[in-house]
Amino acid sequence: MRPFSFDLTCTGIISTPPFLVLRTWLFYMTDFILEHPIGVSFVAVCFIAWVIQVYYLLGFFLKAPQQTKTAQQQKHAVSVVICARNEEKNLMEHIPVIMDQNHPDFEVIIVNDSSWDDTEAILKALQVRYPKIRIVNLDEEKQNMMGKKFALTLGIKAAKNDIILLTDADCVPVSQDWISSMTNGMSDHRKLVIGFSPYQKYPGWLNRIIRFDTLMIASHYLGFANAGRPYMGVGRNMAYDKELFFKVGGFKSHYSIASGDDDLFVNQVATSANILMVSKPESQTISEPKKTWTDWFNQNVDIFTTIHSTNHRTKECWRFGHFHFSSCLQDLPVR
Repeated sequence: MRPFSFDLTCTGIISTPPFLVLRTWLFYMTDFILEHPIGVSFVAVCFIAWVIQVYYLLGFFLKAPQQTKTAQQQKHAVSVVICARNEEKNLMEHIPVIMDQNHPDFEVIIVNDSSWDDTEAILKALQVRYPKIRIVNLDEEKQNMMGKKFALTLGIKAAKNDIILLTDADCVPVSQDWISSMTNGMSDHRKLVIGFSPYQKYPGWLNRIIRFDTLMIASHYLGFANAGRPYMGVGRNMAYDKELFFKVGGFKSHYSIASGDDDLFVNQVATSANILMVSKPESQTISEPKKTWTDWFNQNVDIFTTIHSTNHRTKECWRFGHFHFSSCLQDLPVR
C-alpha cells in the first residue's frame, strides 16, 4: 500500500488532453481545414474548447498538489468519527492502524450504524484493547428513519474534542502521522480541512477507471480550493471544527438528500479563508473500491443525484457544465 503522488500525476496529465488534442490538430487536420471551409468553423469551436481546458488545467487542476500555507502548526485534541454498518472485517483490520497513530491526544468514536453482523461484538473487543475507543449504537428503526447523516451527527455530538476528523470503516491511513497531518494546521480561522483518499490498486480495467476518476475528481476539488473557490470534499478524509458544524445546523439544509454528508456540507460552509487543503502522502487514507461494474454504477448514480441537487452553488454547476462540455468537443477531432 503506497500513498499517491500528485506531483508525478500532474506531469502525466500534461501528456494527455488538451495537449494531445492540439497535437492531433497540427498533424492530421491541416489539409482538412484548407480544403473544407466548414472545417474552419469546426476547428475554431474545438480550439475554443481547448483554450477552456488549458484555462482549467493551468488555473486550477495543477494547483492540486500545493498545500495550504499556514503560519501555525499545533497539536490539537482530535476526535476521529467513523460510521460502520456491517463492517466487522474492516474494523478488525483498520482500527488497530488508526489506534497506532503518533498523535498525542485523540479518541475514536465509532457509530455502529444498525449492523446485523458481528460488528457490535468486534467493537466491544476492540474497546477492551483500546480504551480510547468510544461506541455509539444506533438501532435499525432509527436508522431507517434518519439515514447516515443522523448517525454521523450522533457521533459528532458524542465527541469530547472540538476537532472532528472523518473517515470510513473501509479506509486505512497510509502513515502513523495521518491525524497530525490532517489537523495540525487548523486554527481559529482555518476550521475546515479537505484531504485526498485514493482507492486501493487491484488488477483489472474497472479498478483503473475508478482510480483515474478519483484522481480527476480530487484534482478538481483540491485545485479549485487552492484557487480560492472551494466547493466539495470527501468524507473518507476530512476534518472540521465541531463549532462550525453546529453553527450551520449540521446537515439540516440538505437533510432530505440521502448522500452529501461531505460534499454538500463543504459546499455550504467552505470559504477561501476558512479552508485548508492537504494532499501530502502521510495525510492520505486508502479506500476499498467497488469490485463490480454494477456497484460502481450505483455509486455514481448517488453522486450525480447529489451534484444535481439544488444545494450546490449555481456557479459550480456552471463551471463544471461548460468544462465537461468543452472536454467532449475537444475529443471530436481525435475520434
